[in-house]
Amino acid sequence: MEILNKFYSKVEGFVTRKALRYINGQEVLALQIDITSNCNLRCTHCYLGEPCASQTMSFEQAVFVIDEYSKLLNKLKMVPCIVIGGGEPLIYQDLVQRLIVYIKEKFVNVEISIITNGTINLKDIQFYTDHEISFQVSLDGATAKSHDSVRGEGNFVKACEFIVTLTQSNISVTSLTVLTSDTSKEIEKQFRLGRKLGLDSVNFTRLISSGNGKRLKSSKLSPVELRTAYMDIVSLSKKVEVLTSTNSPLFCLIDEGLGCSGMFGHQGVVISSDGSLKVSSRADYVVGNIFVTSLLDLFLNDKVYKDLRGHRKSECRDCRYFRKCGGDRNAAFAETGSFMSKDPDCWIDQL
Repeated sequence: MEILNKFYSKVEGFVTRKALRYINGQEVLALQIDITSNCNLRCTHCYLGEPCASQTMSFEQAVFVIDEYSKLLNKLKMVPCIVIGGGEPLIYQDLVQRLIVYIKEKFVNVEISIITNGTINLKDIQFYTDHEISFQVSLDGATAKSHDSVRGEGNFVKACEFIVTLTQSNISVTSLTVLTSDTSKEIEKQFRLGRKLGLDSVNFTRLISSGNGKRLKSSKLSPVELRTAYMDIVSLSKKVEVLTSTNSPLFCLIDEGLGCSGMFGHQGVVISSDGSLKVSSRADYVVGNIFVTSLLDLFLNDKVYKDLRGHRKSECRDCRYFRKCGGDRNAAFAETGSFMSKDPDCWIDQL
């Protein structure tokens, strides 16, 4: 009977994995755990918008999230990768450090990164070195004038000093810039700044019309302007010899060797500080609350997740680049309220 149970367990795991991963043979299922909605900045494009009330997980709640994530990984036979975000997680460094210790005890060789605005100094930098934690720092401009216009006066210098402190301690740091009509003019400067600061990579993401970003439609790039920016990112990364990520939809329209599918629903999960499971960190859609319903149940059975994994309802499905690109589902949802709509920033029909 024990042998038979093991056999059925293996079959069940195989079928579940096939059902979720037939698209690209993915092995890693990432978790972004936003431990707080509290932030020390009020950025003009923040996808969270103006916080109605600050909420921060207790250590016990954060542990519960990790345990639920572990159950999901075990079910799908997938590998962990964890991002700690917010809000600004470094407001609560004691919680962050306790959580990191727990995660490292739970998973062997797990990659952990922290998303931060880089304005709060680390209390114990050796801790992050010892635990091999990487950081993503937001840099919305190559100068104080451009960055601080988005993130507040004095924050460019703080972010740069924060980065240098980390890189001098051999901690891996990347940057992320939101592409707007202003930052798209500074792409080469961003790469050169990244090289000067010792960044491992200089990365860019689209402005999504959610949260505070709804107010910035005049700063949003048109599809053709976005294409130009993506071409600049690819060419200038090579020119300045600084790495950049092209694992985003639409990059394959520039070079079919670049890009990745935007049809999420299988790549990872995002848990907000109140326990809400979100399809994406930048889409204002809540699947349910894992403090009420198990993560396993929500992830496997929610209709939106199923639609995204199945792809059959996507308006991009007839495009020849669909398997490689899929269109950005965040952008589609922000513009239309549907994850299945066409990517509003796609330029393929505008050239």
